Amino acid sequence: MLSAGYDTENALFTGLFDAMPFGIYVADVKTYEIIFANKIMRQRIGDVGNAMCYQVIYSKDSPCVECPKSRLVDESGMPTGKIEVAELFNDVDDQWYRLEDKCISWPDGRVGKYSISVNITQQKEVQNLLAEAHAELALKAKALEKLSATDPLTQLFNRMKMNQIIEAEMSRSIRYESPLSLIIIDLDKFKQVNDVYGHLVGDQVLELSAKILRATVRQSDSVARWGGEEFMVLCPESDLEAACQVAEKLRVAIENTVFPVVGNVTGSFGVASFSRHESMNSVIEKADQALYRAKHEGRNQVAF
Repeated sequence: MLSAGYDTENALFTGLFDAMPFGIYVADVKTYEIIFANKIMRQRIGDVGNAMCYQVIYSKDSPCVECPKSRLVDESGMPTGKIEVAELFNDVDDQWYRLEDKCISWPDGRVGKYSISVNITQQKEVQNLLAEAHAELALKAKALEKLSATDPLTQLFNRMKMNQIIEAEMSRSIRYESPLSLIIIDLDKFKQVNDVYGHLVGDQVLELSAKILRATVRQSDSVARWGGEEFMVLCPESDLEAACQVAEKLRVAIENTVFPVVGNVTGSFGVASFSRHESMNSVIEKADQALYRAKHEGRNQVAF
């Protein structure tokens, strides 16, 4: 027979749990029988008497796999004082809960696991919305980054991005003592294309030229629209001879392409190689001078 002290202690427990603004239930650690459910929990699950917690709360036929009770008692079955915190989705009411579980000695002598459950569904929805927003922003930031580095007509790198790539490759070339060369390409008599056929056709020539360059260079090479009808190719790990071979390959590829409306188009190529103590501008100037010579000597050729 339980003593009057039990009644007092039991009243203190139940009164304390009933006063809390969260759903709380206590289940026998050995049998899973619900010993007590506070007012908020009873509003949620009803007056369930001595039902099993896994049946009433989670509509399961056997104890929950994720139940932490074994971690909350010691080898003798007594409470350890530890608290387990977890977030769980309940399929019964389609709600998310934050659970805090702890084992205590109940006034009737049994060891009970009490579980405080806080509905965090709205918080989870906000977190999901924030995650989606961050993912969308990341995609847009990536798109903006690409846009800021890309020539809108040809989809090649623009001049600003190419300058950054050249500086990075120059530093790498110096550090590893590896060769580095660049090629400047100018489409021959391009002004006549615009004057005779119009700027839309001229744009088509630029777009197709860009595709030819991108398809012909090595994967390690960088291709940019340098300005107007000028393009640039940066060739890492390439000395002057190797870069001239790349330029000749590009020259032939352009010459052998039949462009819509205009037919054949040619290009002139200026090639220069970096030396350890040169600035970016000085090497670009060398390539420009070589390009000028190629055009002056008859166009559709490679000069270095």
